[in-house]
Order: sequence, then structure tokens, then C-alpha cells
Amino acid sequence: MKKTILSSVLALAVSFTFAQKDDKKTDAKTDTKAAAAAPAQAANVPAAIKTKFASLYPSAKDIAVWKEEKDTYVASFEQNKYKTAVVFDGAGNLAETRTEIKISELPEKAGPYVKKNFGKSAKITKAVRITDAKGVVTYECTVKDKIHTFDGKGKYLGENAE
Repeated sequence: MKKTILSSVLALAVSFTFAQKDDKKTDAKTDTKAAAAAPAQAANVPAAIKTKFASLYPSAKDIAVWKEEKDTYVASFEQNKYKTAVVFDGAGNLAETRTEIKISELPEKAGPYVKKNFGKSAKITKAVRITDAKGVVTYECTVKDKIHTFDGKGKYLGENAE
């Protein structure tokens, strides 16, 4: 249950964060709202988390950091042209990485499963790869405003409302 709630909250947070981000690159110097908000958010993030984040993602730019829940922090940014969000616990341990991916990068079995179980006209509109702290990879895809989860091999795991 806790994992489902966290996953749903993170999916919404990532979607919200990236939905607000204009497709055009914005220069932080010219975007006064972003420039004013980012330092205030980053100031509340513990040093251990900032250090760990910097070591894992040294080339990350346009980072939006905010406190998600008690002692859980999320950094959203673009890496290799993919929207990415990483979750850290209060001690600076990486808990989860969520990366938006191309629909074609979902496990091979995901597409046929969606067509078979949600109708031939069902369309996947968004895909995300999730890697937990232990390195276990799962995938989420959005179909008809619902999030469907698959394991790393494409086995269907369940559904959450978006």
C-alpha cells in the first residue's frame, strides 16, 4: 500500500513538474520565477542529499527540487533528453529513479497486453522506467488516464488511477 501511494504521488509530482516545464529551454537568468523559486527549494534540502545527487548526476541541469513527504526529497531534471526524477530519503540514500522513456522502450510484452486487455484502439500515451534502491526495474504506462505497471520482463503487475 505504501509503495502504491508513493508511486502515485511520485507519478503525479513528476507529471506536474514536467507539465509546467516549457518544451523550450529557458535560461534561468531570464526566467525570474524559476530563478527565485529554485534557490528557496534547494536551501531546504539536506547537504547529504545535495552531495549524493551531485555525485550521481554531475551534468544535471534545470533541477527542480522539493520536499515530497517527511524526510523524502525529489529532484526532477532532464538527463540525456529524458525527463528524470530521483527520490532520496532524509539520509541521502537513493530510493528510486523515475525516467520518462519512449513508448517503444517498454518491455516487448507491454504493448500486446494493452491491446488485448484494453481494446485494439487503446493507446499508450506515456511511459516511465522506475528503478528502485535495489536496482529492480519496473515500468509504468498511461492508458485511458490510468497508470498500468509492468515488471522488467513485461509481466502485468496492476493498475493505479493517474
